[in-house]
Amino acid sequence: MSGRGLRVELLGPLRAWTDPGERSEVALGPARRRAVFAVLAARANQEVTRQDLVDAVWGDEPPPTAVGALHTYVSGLRAALGQDRAALASGRASYSLRVPDDGVDAAGFERSRLIGTRLLGAGDWSGARAALTGALALWRGPALSGVPGPFAEVERRRLAELRLGALEAHARAGLELGEHTEVLASLSALVAEHPGHESLRELVMLALLRSGRRAEALESYRDARRALAAQGVEPGPALRALHQRILREDPGAAAVAEVLAAGPVRADRITRVRDLVAGPAGWDRAFSEHPAAVRAPAARRAPDHPDPARSSTPAPPSPAARPQPARPQPARRFLGRTEELALLHELITDVRAGRGGLLWLEGDAGVGKSALLAEALSTATGCRVVPVSGAQGLFGDLAAAPLVATALTGSTTPEPLVLLVDDLHALPEPDLLMWHRLATTALAPRGAPLLLLAASRPLASGRVLPRLRRAVRVRGGHLLALPPLPTACVAALIGHVVGARPGASLLDLARRSGGNPLFAERVAASLARRGAVRVVDGVAEVDEAELERVPTSLLSVAAGVLEPLSAAAQEVLRCAAVLGPRFRVAELGAVTGRTTRELLGALDEAVAASVVVDPGSGEELAFRNACLHRALLDGLPTTALSALRHRAARALRTLGAPPERIAAVGG
Repeated sequence: MSGRGLRVELLGPLRAWTDPGERSEVALGPARRRAVFAVLAARANQEVTRQDLVDAVWGDEPPPTAVGALHTYVSGLRAALGQDRAALASGRASYSLRVPDDGVDAAGFERSRLIGTRLLGAGDWSGARAALTGALALWRGPALSGVPGPFAEVERRRLAELRLGALEAHARAGLELGEHTEVLASLSALVAEHPGHESLRELVMLALLRSGRRAEALESYRDARRALAAQGVEPGPALRALHQRILREDPGAAAVAEVLAAGPVRADRITRVRDLVAGPAGWDRAFSEHPAAVRAPAARRAPDHPDPARSSTPAPPSPAARPQPARPQPARRFLGRTEELALLHELITDVRAGRGGLLWLEGDAGVGKSALLAEALSTATGCRVVPVSGAQGLFGDLAAAPLVATALTGSTTPEPLVLLVDDLHALPEPDLLMWHRLATTALAPRGAPLLLLAASRPLASGRVLPRLRRAVRVRGGHLLALPPLPTACVAALIGHVVGARPGASLLDLARRSGGNPLFAERVAASLARRGAVRVVDGVAEVDEAELERVPTSLLSVAAGVLEPLSAAAQEVLRCAAVLGPRFRVAELGAVTGRTTRELLGALDEAVAASVVVDPGSGEELAFRNACLHRALLDGLPTTALSALRHRAARALRTLGAPPERIAAVGG
């Protein structure tokens, strides 16, 4: 086959060989001829039209001689390829470079990187590190070094972003393997090169924390905050959350890792620790007898637990005085979800009969996960319901902590347990590993029967949650994706809030809610509070302008939906938001300077997370609701938003958009 021995290197200076055995290097010639070869190699074994080649090499304003020059460059490349000249094939109006599947180093890098990230998500740290090490070893310097043209510039930037992601994933694998010192050394140069890259800062803080260097981890956060402030932004939610974990010495540190490594801590030992701490022996004896139990969060956070730095010997409160976990309260009016409720009632019946169960409930923020679970559990009898918030952690609720410990250890309780973990995605990683133990226990209980319920947002990113989700499926648990609430149910909810039958404008709100009852309910409540609702003959209406006002309380909910998306997807979505609630991909490409192909990854991620939907026109995409659209704009500093609006207006002008469209986007 022609081109059988052709090998191309893009990850550094552009080079090619026709016979790797003899290392016969191809003389690729002057800069623009090299640029043509680079495009064909980057799209190896694909047809590339002459027009695409002209655009890739010369950009938007090619010279009149561009097509003729292209023919000359292709002829020169064929001559340089010698006996392999047939590898550069011609079509009716296109060219293609035929190479073996492993003939281009950039393609090999992307394959190994993908394997590594998938292994990382599956929890195979060693396999991930090996694959990512192989991927990174292919790099010899900046990609396409010295190659001119707009395509080379975009491809150089894209590959650099992928390399940075691979380096980050490699560091994460190293952290999981306990190589904290090595990871710190490799991250130092990366942070210096990318001071505003928050996930790198997070890895540095984790490496310092797991090395026992807590003070340095806190100083690293302060340094990150200064660097971000210089760019006009504040640390994101993930970095702030890690900072708070370090400040309160959360179980995310090494102490919890030791507890997990040591195996489950018996509930009676946790009780014994509390008794010892409350007595004259204090912490010294407690630690000498049961060190793992002392570290256990249930022992450290129980209601009768004194502060070791201040306490003398307070007596523990009587069992009757201890707080009891409160059941989640049902919504004032619950609508729809009959099939989902039936499944939950069936699982509750099973646990009362002595059979354990496991259910993973997944859905967007505000779609009604918590309301569904509260409704199902509100009438549950013959079992002990223990609700836990992911934001607090498995042991953050003082009343629930002993019962969680009981479930973890498999101890017997007087009645079956129903453990509900709401916002599972917010749990710190060590608590997620404990949840995995609970999932194992639920379907093969050693003590009292356990029904384990978890509510989580869709998994846009991360490595531990996808692994836990797979475990639920493999172990025979239930995976339940909560779809948007039907528009009729949303309309009924709006009518309940405003106290009248919804008219055309409020029915439009129901449709625009995207099936999100929280969004619809809060907007309707805000309209009612402001006196914007008019009721005539029992029908409620509002002005269109009033519907555009998004309650502040919803913006934080929207920010939570956007947070799991990758930085690249969020950047693309901010550009899309400037274009309005609806946008064309061609417009977005003009604003971002990226091709449709380059945008697909970010847009696919946004569609998978239900941030963006296809309204069915075939030409446009739309934000699922006004709240998400507004949150993206509000997340930008004023100067950055103004600059982005001007850039979008220029792009639309270039595309020949109507003046009113340009004016609306330009602000």
